[in-house]
Amino acid sequence: MSKEKWNSTRIRLIILSIMASITIFILALDFYFLFSKILNGSSSSTNVEITATSVIKETSTEFSTAFLQITQSTPTKRSTHALLQTVTETNNSINLTPTLNQISTSMPTITPPPQYFTNEWDNNTSNWKWFSTSGNDNLWDVYNEAGVLVFSLLGKDTNAYFIYTPWEYKKVTISTKIEVRSKTKSSTVIICNYSEVNGWYEFDIGSDGLWEVRLHDTLGKTGYLSLVSGGSVAIQTGEGLNEYSATCIGNHLNLSINGTEVLDFTDIIKKYEGGKIGLGILSYSQVPILVESAWVKIIQP
Repeated sequence: MSKEKWNSTRIRLIILSIMASITIFILALDFYFLFSKILNGSSSSTNVEITATSVIKETSTEFSTAFLQITQSTPTKRSTHALLQTVTETNNSINLTPTLNQISTSMPTITPPPQYFTNEWDNNTSNWKWFSTSGNDNLWDVYNEAGVLVFSLLGKDTNAYFIYTPWEYKKVTISTKIEVRSKTKSSTVIICNYSEVNGWYEFDIGSDGLWEVRLHDTLGKTGYLSLVSGGSVAIQTGEGLNEYSATCIGNHLNLSINGTEVLDFTDIIKKYEGGKIGLGILSYSQVPILVESAWVKIIQP
């Protein structure tokens, strides 16, 4: 093969290699933009996408022109040298750094969910999940409306829960302000040390003035076990407004009702050491139940 033909072939290979690299880069950008939009549900990366695509289109056009010049011309010593110079100059003119810098500075900032906070239920509840251990799931609902979290239970003997999923806690205080808007008996629940595998602790405060602390043994499949119970005149019974606060430091449990401590207890049975937190409502033999939480506060004790 003559030297001119060899140089022409070499240039073709160089151009094809560079164009293949550009194609891979475009695919990588497509994945990035798709991932950004999925995370943010918006078009925050549109400007960066347009900028990067424009640069790549211009570069691809220059290489395409050079490639056409090679494939449509008879290679001579002079033309081969000129084309090699064109490829070199085009290659040196590619500078993806500004585009990558723009992408870097325009990447969406993903803020992790807070670990300690006060939620007045004026935003979404996407970091919370609901579940129940009894009752018909079609007969109860939990939703935020007008700045409060609403539990609506139409089914009897329903245990309805709402769990904050992003964090697990070994030491935590969960407080909430509850208004019972139905005359039928119900219990407000505060959950701590929740684990899908092992179980959890729950503080059940009844609208009839009674309270109970139970554990749920999920791993052992024994269900609920009552640890301690009592009554308190601090509870505003019936259609009342109450503030409840439960502290869990490992298996050491504390409950306060409207600022009055009613329980200080250590579990020696399961000794759940940590887990997620949540709220809940229990219905009994009479319905409907309508209960609202004005806010929930999660702090480190």
